[in-house]
Amino acid sequence: MSRKLKKMFICLLLIVGLCALYEFWLAPYFAMLNGQPVQKSAQAEVSSMAPGITVQAQEQGKNGSTGGAEEAPSKVQISVTQKELGMDDNHITYFEVDLQVPDATDLKTALAHDEYGWHITDTMSDIAQEHHASLAVNGDFYGYRFDGIVIRNGVLYRDVPTDRECLVLYRDGTMDTVVENTTSGQELLDAGAWNVFSFGPVLVEDGKAREGLKDVYKVDELNVNISGPEPRTAIGYIGPNHFLILIVDGRQTGYSRGMDFEELAKVFVEHGCTLAYNLDGGGSVTLYQDGKIVNSPCPLLGKERKISDILYVEADGQ
Repeated sequence: MSRKLKKMFICLLLIVGLCALYEFWLAPYFAMLNGQPVQKSAQAEVSSMAPGITVQAQEQGKNGSTGGAEEAPSKVQISVTQKELGMDDNHITYFEVDLQVPDATDLKTALAHDEYGWHITDTMSDIAQEHHASLAVNGDFYGYRFDGIVIRNGVLYRDVPTDRECLVLYRDGTMDTVVENTTSGQELLDAGAWNVFSFGPVLVEDGKAREGLKDVYKVDELNVNISGPEPRTAIGYIGPNHFLILIVDGRQTGYSRGMDFEELAKVFVEHGCTLAYNLDGGGSVTLYQDGKIVNSPCPLLGKERKISDILYVEADGQ
């Protein structure tokens, strides 16, 4: 073997070794340092909790949010409609999911591999199939960060409030947003929170698009502005147990450039949503229905991006 080939082989072994070191030792270590030991999700039995993490289930409690007198359906009702706007380089393709559930707890979340922790990920298809989902969308990619309030299926996993506004889905079927550092995860749990997502921004409030949506909006400390046209996942509130979810494809010239926050808010307002909230976007944007991916996730690697969590409803009979 030539000296050049030997050097290339040694470099390859070094890269593989560093990747293995990070995946199996450094990543869990950093998670522990940030108060995030890996825990089983709400779907699994919660026991033998490590010190420093709050995991509590709340069986009772309702939110005082006001909502319409809309009657809950006897079973989950889903309507998915593909829409198109614009032409040529400004063409936009998106999907409207009109979702009504008999009970707020029918709208569930699932964590990748049924485990809570930093950078634990899997594809939408795998997570959705494991939980017998009829319809699913990506969540807030909670595993990307170490702070924020994380409540999933009535279980409090993380209680590290920030100055972000979080989305709260309550057990009484209502939806609200709150600035995290004005409350706590435990207070939200006591008030009847079923799921809490920490991303943003708020798009619509009191039935109107929020002002300033054209302003620069950055992801945490990263110098990345996400307010321009991008792939989007967002959820709007029509009434108790009645939601509108928008999935917008993007970064695909001629098919769909994506939407900015103002364009996204406009769609929610046109459908009568009184509140709407932006979830994780970009390569994470995925709509799953009846065993297949419906939208066209932006082709980063030519395959599904692995994500931390999904929001879903189960198939009938599950």
